[in-house]
Amino acid sequence: PKGSALLACAVDGRQTSPIKRADDLLELPLPAPGGKKLTEIKISYTARKPAFKPVSGQVEVELPQTELLIHKLDWELHIPAAYELSALQGNVESVVVQGKPDDTARVIHLRKELCKGEAPVAQIFYQKPEATK
Repeated sequence: PKGSALLACAVDGRQTSPIKRADDLLELPLPAPGGKKLTEIKISYTARKPAFKPVSGQVEVELPQTELLIHKLDWELHIPAAYELSALQGNVESVVVQGKPDDTARVIHLRKELCKGEAPVAQIFYQKPEATK
């Protein structure tokens, strides 16, 4: 997505350096089909979003769009540990949320299956848990 910075990229477990065609366009060299039906691509990137609000709020995040058919896309999103997920909207589903109050981040695992030509998008609604009395 625009404004993001690529951290790492791998195709079928091998580190690769994509070609940057534009600010929001990367080209990845993919292996020839050669009997294998699926290619696994892993991309790690970081992007700045507005700071979390003190009590509750929402943030929208998206993944890059591709014209290739995606069978299964797993997405891991890290949010500050002081907040918890209160709701999720978008064209992805939440698989699991991990994290304990003493962790530095909560990890939200998202998934999208069978998509082509659309960017996976998630609106994350968050809140600070109420203090127990």
